Amino acid sequence: MIAHIRKSDKAEQRLGAHCRAASEFARRSLQPIGLGATGALAGLLHDMGKATAAFQAYLRESAAHPDRKPADSPAHAPIGAAFACEQWFNGDEGRKRTAQIVSMAVFGHHAGLPDCLDIHGKSPYLLHFDPAGREKLHYSEAVDNYLREVAGSDELNLLFERVCGEMRAAEEKLDSDAGERAFQLGMLARTVLSAVVDADRWDSARFERGDDSAEPDAPLPDWSALLKKLEAHLGSLPRRNAIDDLRADISMQCLRCGRLSPGIFALTVPTGGGKTFSTLRFSLEHILSNEMRRVFYVIPFNTILDQNADDIREALDQYDGILEHHSGVVWDDEEDESEYRRLTERWDMDIVFTSMVQFLNALFRKENTDARRMRALMHSVLIFDEVQALPKKCTGLFEKAIRFLVRFYGCTVVLCTATQPRFELPAVEMIGDVPRLFSDMHRVRRIHYVDRSRAAISNAEAAEKIVELMDRHGSVLLVVNTKPVARAVYSLAKKALAGKAATFHLSTNMCAAHRLDILAEVKARTGSGSRKPTLLISTQLIEAGINVSFPAVVRSLAGLSSINQAAGRCNRNAEDELGTVYLWKLSEEKLTSLAEILAERELADAYLRHFEDQIDRIGDPDVLALYFGDERREFSGALSYPHIDWNTNLCEMLSENGKCKGAAEEAHTGMSQKLCLKQSFRKAGETFEVIDQKTRPVVVPYGEGKEIIAALFGAHDMKEEIRLMRRAQRFSVNVYEHEYRALEDRHALYPVGETGIVALREEFYSAEIGLVLDPAGMELLNI
Repeated sequence: MIAHIRKSDKAEQRLGAHCRAASEFARRSLQPIGLGATGALAGLLHDMGKATAAFQAYLRESAAHPDRKPADSPAHAPIGAAFACEQWFNGDEGRKRTAQIVSMAVFGHHAGLPDCLDIHGKSPYLLHFDPAGREKLHYSEAVDNYLREVAGSDELNLLFERVCGEMRAAEEKLDSDAGERAFQLGMLARTVLSAVVDADRWDSARFERGDDSAEPDAPLPDWSALLKKLEAHLGSLPRRNAIDDLRADISMQCLRCGRLSPGIFALTVPTGGGKTFSTLRFSLEHILSNEMRRVFYVIPFNTILDQNADDIREALDQYDGILEHHSGVVWDDEEDESEYRRLTERWDMDIVFTSMVQFLNALFRKENTDARRMRALMHSVLIFDEVQALPKKCTGLFEKAIRFLVRFYGCTVVLCTATQPRFELPAVEMIGDVPRLFSDMHRVRRIHYVDRSRAAISNAEAAEKIVELMDRHGSVLLVVNTKPVARAVYSLAKKALAGKAATFHLSTNMCAAHRLDILAEVKARTGSGSRKPTLLISTQLIEAGINVSFPAVVRSLAGLSSINQAAGRCNRNAEDELGTVYLWKLSEEKLTSLAEILAERELADAYLRHFEDQIDRIGDPDVLALYFGDERREFSGALSYPHIDWNTNLCEMLSENGKCKGAAEEAHTGMSQKLCLKQSFRKAGETFEVIDQKTRPVVVPYGEGKEIIAALFGAHDMKEEIRLMRRAQRFSVNVYEHEYRALEDRHALYPVGETGIVALREEFYSAEIGLVLDPAGMELLNI
């Protein structure tokens, strides 16, 4: 019996060799959290279904004729899963739970965890386990061949008893709350899946490249040497003013906290407080004190991800154990790209920078490419920068996941922001006296709020007032809530300021490369050594973590978190004696489809009225704590990720799953009684999106984007097209469906390549504002 046939030389890998290698790799993956035997058993069973004549014939046919592979391979994953249930789903509840967890990991090693129950009260998972379903898959033949050639019953039974012991120990850590317990059991099942997927793919890739060696144990990094490099870098930074003194004090407090035991921490510091180096200092000290494995920086926006990764790489003397995992990374060299892909598939590096999207996908998306990364989080320090940017619908899942990772994976979590949301997490604050720190920072980096939001103003009035503020302050940042208003005010203000100041626009209608170029130019003009008259009009993408500083900031009325984040771009380095933050209400902002922003704005308006005579207090930690408490109550119905079609939510679907359990009981299917875990894993994983992706990507002719579009038109093979697609991500704009249809109506889009890539005609992309629906309107910008 074989498991694989190598493409290059048709060499065969024996089924027993592959199953045992996968078993060993999965064991090593899960050993750090005490589930080594669990990984070993699931890895050993995962390809039992290949031990049939039908599957062996499929493998040989596919290898002999790779150009006309059979459309469907015989299903093999359910066989090992059915075997685990048949053999061991008996006895007490703990034993049954253990059998189901092993079974589901085997079942899902290609397609992801299944729905144990669905909304109709049926079990897609158990569907293959009845006698008729099993025999369609040649179950008896597979089991007989496997037990004879790969592993015998005695070995498997002994191993399962060890697994039961591991699971009993793990279940002692379970929460006392029934819903939380169910969620944590589901996460344990996904953990086993993660290890099996990684082991299967790693051994398959190892065989394909002709590498007979075992997976090398990566040498532990010299964390002590890295900490010394960081200390040397911090010691070389000049202390130019009182802000630098405050940053140094924040950093020292973080260093001291690094010596504490693993757990959940909050780092609440004002914008510009030096969180990046302070959290790195904490992490390195914490790893040394607690023998942890790696550091993750989880960041909401790619722009600040790049910025922070570059800063840390420089501080650690260009240390090569740093991985950036997000859509904007491209490689010119094919070998480098292949190695990068391998590293991002496994997160197998010492310090990993990734996005909140990638992090949450690893925990909740159905794709096994995502689930595979989950195993890398064990015994890690997880730094969540600008955590206030977490989408509200993900709050409940995030909180549950953090509790699980700390309790079962031994992780340490740091929640970093100037505007700390109200999380239901027992976080220890790293700063000894947060109100005093904010007061000290306000004293040396002074800003004053001016509330002009009582009377709404039009776009034209906003442009007139911006010109007045430019005369008064020299440079101004305007942050608005919608792209149409940003474009309209930009057009009017640019015309009025012609010859007096440079005017810039930022929005997601511009591709990532375009936005970075604009930011670089703005920073060059507004830095302390230059300070040329500059107006930047941006949507809220400028707010979180972008290192720009203006003497005056105008914020279109939004939630207090957004207002304070915008204020963090004002007088950031105490360049001026006093910075000013103006609050306006713009009458032409249409927020009917942005219900979250609208609700936040109304709540903020109430706070502004309450603190009318003490307006500068709206950034104080005690005021923000009250605000976030009110905000949590305001959005309570949205925090658990609603699933409208099933009239439930993802938090419930991934825990007790009462809706589907009730459906099973009403339909008298008996399925609920046959299961210990009842979650709808697959449906939840299909539904889960950190950011609603009701958009389509369009490659735009900006900079290198023009060359990529031309290359996609030219002669190339599919491998090269995939490489070009990856490069195109930095030169793409995500377009909503109604905009996409409007562009189609104007013949602005055309296909390139063979994989459905769509490009934008040049006249529909402006070097100033990005994608436009009306090229004629661009002429106004050039008047």
